[in-house]
Amino acid sequence: LKRERILDDTAAAQVMRHTARALDYARGRGVVHRDVKPSNIFYQDDRVVCLGDFGLAKVRGLDTVTKLGQVIGSVYYMSPEQVRGLAHTTVLSDVYALGVVLYEMLTGRVPFMGQTPNVVLEAIVREAPPSPRQFNSRISPGVEAVILRALHKTADRRYASAGELATAYQAALPGPGRVVSPAPGRRPAAQPAKPAQPAKPAQPVQPRPQAARPKPAGRRKPARRSTTERPEFWLAMLGLVGFILLLLYLVS
Repeated sequence: LKRERILDDTAAAQVMRHTARALDYARGRGVVHRDVKPSNIFYQDDRVVCLGDFGLAKVRGLDTVTKLGQVIGSVYYMSPEQVRGLAHTTVLSDVYALGVVLYEMLTGRVPFMGQTPNVVLEAIVREAPPSPRQFNSRISPGVEAVILRALHKTADRRYASAGELATAYQAALPGPGRVVSPAPGRRPAAQPAKPAQPAKPAQPVQPRPQAARPKPAGRRKPARRSTTERPEFWLAMLGLVGFILLLLYLVS
């Protein structure tokens, strides 16, 4: 969190899953951690998340709370019942603290802040936690509902165990392993470039048909007359007839 400020859903789900498993294991042996916070959650080989520092743990049969009103735990991650100093703090207080851790992993801040511890403790008891989406709009409404249920003022209205909280968070994500709320400022993974489409061959340009130009209006040529209509034809015929008649006369 110091390096990234906000974790994506894949990393947050890993922390939730492993930490919840540790808390449920402790619960099965009558142990309430009472100090769940990021500084008590460790990475081992960058793959396994471990929960440590059971110095404030409440062990069944060995209750370390001797005085009503004694405050146990770190201020920002304390449940309302821890603030009130109730001696019967249960595993539901650890569920609340794990909900604060989830809130911080996805928003980069704890739900209640103040200049003094007393201001923070008063807000934990009396004020509703601000919407996580107010600080990271990429958080889905489903994930927000999971976080706010884990931070309910009434212990019995929270998830019954840390494992149930982790399962509800995983179920609220769009898909297993899918990152939907990356830290602000991170660029999304580059999408593979689409293969270039082969260029279509250029189509030959067809010449546009030229419109027939109208012939300029002018004087019409006179129509040709047939041969029999010409006077030269009849003169030649008359000459031919006269020549035939002359031959007949001479022969006779």
